[in-house]
This record gives sequence, structure tokens and C-alpha cells, in this order.
Amino acid sequence: GRGTIGVYDWASWYAPAAREAVEVAGGGGLTSALDERLGQLALLMNRPLPNRIDVAQASDEAAQRLQEIEAAITAHALDEPTIRRWITELDKPVARDRPTAWDRAAQRYLALVPLYQAWTRMGDDSTAADRQELRARLEGLRQSLEAGPGSAPGQ
Repeated sequence: GRGTIGVYDWASWYAPAAREAVEVAGGGGLTSALDERLGQLALLMNRPLPNRIDVAQASDEAAQRLQEIEAAITAHALDEPTIRRWITELDKPVARDRPTAWDRAAQRYLALVPLYQAWTRMGDDSTAADRQELRARLEGLRQSLEAGPGSAPGQ
């Protein structure tokens, strides 16, 4: 479980940005449904010997929620306002200002870079300063990630 020495959190590599994706898609009931399903699955998977049947059922339920979220996300046009909403969700001060697990910081970086690149292509001069600030934060985050998992990047 969480905070247990020698036990890694399940799904910490690919699940950290799921909540932000839901928020951009409209949040609401989707966020709580996703949290509930992924939380249930994580509890099962963090056990030494998870029950296969329970895991399969919880996985199916989580997959259904994720399909609903995917449909909500793809309903949004990939325009500059949408890209900025994604960046706002992924680059909140709380995510930048506290140390976090290396894998979560890596996922935040990997999600923000293509959004930054798209914003650079779409943005005009009025957003140049904001883009430059994001670029500087991304560079700082990249450098801390290169230091390795023991560095606990915050930026």
C-alpha cells in the first residue's frame, strides 16, 4: 500500500494524469467514478496476492469509465483554449511546488511537452510570455528528472 517500505504503488507510471484528463473533459461525475474505480483496483493490486476474479471485475469497471472519459475528451476540439485548459490542469502550482514521486513528475513532463509544442504552433504574440514561462518550467523539470528517481523533482 501507500507509504509501505519496499512496496511500489500500483499504476503510478501511467495513471497520474488520468484525473487531469477528466477535468479537461468536463469533470463532474466522471472524476469521482474514475477515482472510485481506479482506487478499488489499486487496493486490490497492492495486495501481495490479489484475487484474479476481483481484479478482472474491477479492471472491467475501470475500463468502462475510461471509455466514457475518452469519448468525452475526443468530443472537444483540439484548439488553443482546450490546449491551455490541459496545461492549466497539468501545470497547477500545487503540482509544481511540492516534491512528488519521480514517475508522477515524469508523466506530468511527458504530458506537458506535446501540449507546449502544440500551443507554440497555435499561439500568437499575446501568449508568448506565458509560453516562455512554461518552457522554463519544463526545462527545470527535465533537468530534475535527469537526476533520477532519487531526486524527488518538484517543479
